[in-house]
Amino acid sequence: MIPPGALLVVSDGSGHGERVLERGRAAGAAGAWGYQIREPRLGGRELVRLVEALAVSCPSMRIIVNDRVDVALAAGAFGAELGE
Repeated sequence: MIPPGALLVVSDGSGHGERVLERGRAAGAAGAWGYQIREPRLGGRELVRLVEALAVSCPSMRIIVNDRVDVALAAGAFGAELGE
């Protein structure tokens, strides 16, 4: 559950890994509660790399991966968001 007043930032779905990483780090630096990676164009290995890099850069920020429970588990993400 997201605490009241907490900020959850969602990636833009661009498919550009470095942009996802850059914006995730900016969100963490700004004190965001979490960052949701919504990048269906990126493969599993790239997503794992991004989650792991963000976890090192922003250890207090919760990272949530869209539609990829396998990636969330492999990378140690906070959770996965599953669509319909």
